[in-house]
Amino acid sequence: MRVHKKINGKGGLTIPKDLRTELGLFAGQGVDLEVSDGKLLLSKHAKTCHFCGTPEDVDTLMGIDICQSCKERLKRKMEGQDDE
Repeated sequence: MRVHKKINGKGGLTIPKDLRTELGLFAGQGVDLEVSDGKLLLSKHAKTCHFCGTPEDVDTLMGIDICQSCKERLKRKMEGQDDE
């Protein structure tokens, strides 16, 4: 589906409801923007670990996306059990 929209004075753009519904995008949800071959691509934000970059088993802790493995490693580090 192709839709023509104009960018507002503050640089914003409204994504039509039918497109948001089709993509499963909801108010407050993060999106990723990427430029590829002169086109702007928008996709749902996929959480990745802030520390190791994995998309596996990621939660958000105090505003930081972190995987279970790094969360456990950080816990060991805080307890003085990690040598790195």
